[in-house]
Amino acid sequence: MNEETAQESTQVINWDINKNYIASVAEEYKDVDAYKDFDAAKAAKKRLVKMRGALNDAHKETKAEALAFGRKVDAAKNEYLELIRAIEDPISAALDDIKNAEAKKEEERKAGIMGQIERIQAFSLDRHSLTLDELEERLTNLRAFEIEVPFFEEFAEDAEMAKQEADLKLRLAIDREKQELQEKEEKAELQRKLDEADAKLAKVKEEEDERNRVAKEQADAAAAEQRKIDDARQKELDDQQAEIDRQNAEREAQLQADADAEAMANAEREAQALRDLQAPDIEKLKKYAEAIDHLIGLKPVMGSTAGNACLLHTLSALIDIHDTFKFHIEEMT
Repeated sequence: MNEETAQESTQVINWDINKNYIASVAEEYKDVDAYKDFDAAKAAKKRLVKMRGALNDAHKETKAEALAFGRKVDAAKNEYLELIRAIEDPISAALDDIKNAEAKKEEERKAGIMGQIERIQAFSLDRHSLTLDELEERLTNLRAFEIEVPFFEEFAEDAEMAKQEADLKLRLAIDREKQELQEKEEKAELQRKLDEADAKLAKVKEEEDERNRVAKEQADAAAAEQRKIDDARQKELDDQQAEIDRQNAEREAQLQADADAEAMANAEREAQALRDLQAPDIEKLKKYAEAIDHLIGLKPVMGSTAGNACLLHTLSALIDIHDTFKFHIEEMT
């Protein structure tokens, strides 16, 4: 053994966690079975975790002495960690399996309880579609269902509440169904009585209608005879009135025609008198209009834009005045 090897061996021996110690721990825990002794497995797991921590601490202290020696320490640490993991990993896996199995078992237990509670709740879920007999049978079956505390455990109170709630819902549904049946029977009896009353009324009405029909036929016959007499009298009066109206209309038409002819003659005389009166003025206005028209025709030639604008504006005004003269002359003619 050279000096370096001896120094490394001495350093490793000085660690509290070394091969010999790990071997003794492996021997101590070789028969540990988490499935048989859960507490012992947990204690072993805890000790091994502490060993890893102690080894890491020793590793850090040794590594600080020299970087080169630290690489050798790392190799030793990793080697020892592998030895520890060889012991620890099976135990950890077994502990995890036990925990997972217990969690799954707990989940299945709760699921089974919830399934039973849902079964209790299902007694009343479809109550609105059941007949009275079915509702009463369902209530009997519900009340026969026992809430076993050892099975439901901490959910026993929830199961009991679910049963009481379903019981209440079924009882309310039964009461409602009985009430509806009673109302149907009462309604049917009332309808029967109404039908009998309607039948009696229909018979009375039929007899009354027959009497009214006979009376109406007699009244219609009398009224028809009277209408014939009245129509004959009215026709005679209408013919007399029509002749009087015709004669009056002829007189009124003649009077109106005479009045219209007189009015037209008077209007013509007045119009002719007005034309005779306005004739001199009309001639004067025509000559004045001709003078304006002649003035329009005498428009000078402008040499500037402003002159043309002024001339055009003046000509436009003169043309409007000339047209106004012509319009009024025509009205006076």
